[in-house]
Amino acid sequence: MRAVTLVEGGVALENATALSQGKLAASVTEHARALSQKIAGRRGVDMESTVVVFAGATGSGKSSLFNAVIGRNLARVAVTRPTTSEPLAVYGSDCWALLDWLGVRTRHQASDVPWLAGSDLVLVDLPDIDSTEVQNRVVAERLISQADVVVWVVDPQKYADGVLHLEFLSGLREQSGGMTVVLNQVDRLRAEDAPRVEGHLRQILEERGFRGQVRVTSAMEGRGVAELRDEIVAVAATKRASAQRLAADLRSQATLFTRAVEDEGGALVAPASLPGFDGVSGSLSRALGADTVARAAGQAYVHRGVKSVGWVWTRWIRSRRPDPLKRLHLQGSGESQFAAASSLVLSDTQQATTRVAVRRYTRAGTTGLPTAWRNQLVAEAEGGAVNAARAMDGVLVKSQDDYVRPPLWWRAAAGLQVLLAAAAGVGLVWLAAYWVAGLVKIVLPEPPYWGPIAVPTTLLAGGLLFGWLLGVLGRLLLRSGGRRTRRRVQADLNAQVAAVMGTAVVRPLQEALDEYGRFVADVETLAKVRVR
Repeated sequence: MRAVTLVEGGVALENATALSQGKLAASVTEHARALSQKIAGRRGVDMESTVVVFAGATGSGKSSLFNAVIGRNLARVAVTRPTTSEPLAVYGSDCWALLDWLGVRTRHQASDVPWLAGSDLVLVDLPDIDSTEVQNRVVAERLISQADVVVWVVDPQKYADGVLHLEFLSGLREQSGGMTVVLNQVDRLRAEDAPRVEGHLRQILEERGFRGQVRVTSAMEGRGVAELRDEIVAVAATKRASAQRLAADLRSQATLFTRAVEDEGGALVAPASLPGFDGVSGSLSRALGADTVARAAGQAYVHRGVKSVGWVWTRWIRSRRPDPLKRLHLQGSGESQFAAASSLVLSDTQQATTRVAVRRYTRAGTTGLPTAWRNQLVAEAEGGAVNAARAMDGVLVKSQDDYVRPPLWWRAAAGLQVLLAAAAGVGLVWLAAYWVAGLVKIVLPEPPYWGPIAVPTTLLAGGLLFGWLLGVLGRLLLRSGGRRTRRRVQADLNAQVAAVMGTAVVRPLQEALDEYGRFVADVETLAKVRVR
């Protein structure tokens, strides 16, 4: 596994924070933002110096040990009450910018301490972590989070104290490699009790997953002080303590992100591809009235076709009936381009159907996401789907394709109907002329015959009969064409609904899932940050 650099980790942290904003617990994203500021601030002042803070509870002998390590009585010491109300920094070489960033005002340059003078070490004595003064505790917590190395000083009476282990150490497990826990004041224990207390302390720390050093000291007797000092000097000599602490902070943030996801029922796993949308699109198409439009288009095909190819003598009846598409105010590009809004108004039931279908689809596609993240995507998808459904009315009205496309045979059939009607009309007029002539006693020439039947009779009977038969045949063809038109319009509308809903629902949802995938990748990157 390739180790991730601190720079790459910082970029991943910024990305993960931005992607999770408003979707995970605010405390997690705020902690991540603060960490980004800390990394930027520390890298901007000094990355080679090593900041070592001495932290401990009241009466642990922290300040006494601090003085013993330095070899000078610089920190205030008391036995029964907290005296460290303000942090004290002792440093080897000029590092005022770093101290300003740390916010430590009380400073002492140890030019008279041989092992410290001229070094890149900064040692800070903190206020007590259990101080009754809230401000003291706030300062201690802040500097513990900013330090590179933490020396936890405990005493034999309170080494298992909950303030130390539960409130402080539980949040620093990842950083425990840069910690040293010191059991101080062992001079107060009997010789046979010291190993037992030390062993119990080690057990407590191991159970909580800490990897830091455990040392036994006595500031009064000087026991273990030189070894602790040597350890601090060795860590500072690597000039990597600050980078290692920041890397540990990034790994700790990865843990916080992961827990936040899991606490909301999610999993830190890149989401799978979205399921197919065809089924949802089909149900939405039906809910939005595409079936109604398609059925009206099929009926309009027959209606308009009869007006063209129907029997001339009866098709006027059809013309008095309203056009099925015009009843819906859907006329296609063959009619007025300024048609009114369609009558397919999105009802509450249709909106509810749309929401339910999209909700089910979105929940199926967002399995594994945290609850808040998932709910936000569901709400956005539902809102987008309803807005798109409302816009479908305009799509139906402004369609650039005629719902009914008159085929060429309509013209041929219409022309033939006109000829047959004309023949019947000629035959009727001809026969009428003979009838009138008979009334007024006028003798007309004998009409010509086609076989045994007179031509006028043939024209009249043939024109009516063949016109009627052509009308019957035309109706059969129109019904078949109406079914094809209905299927075509249904397919076209389904495609339009799928395209509109794909833009309003599927595409944004896929983009959101891709964002979650990037968030997962960023968190995994944070967990791999290492300093070699």
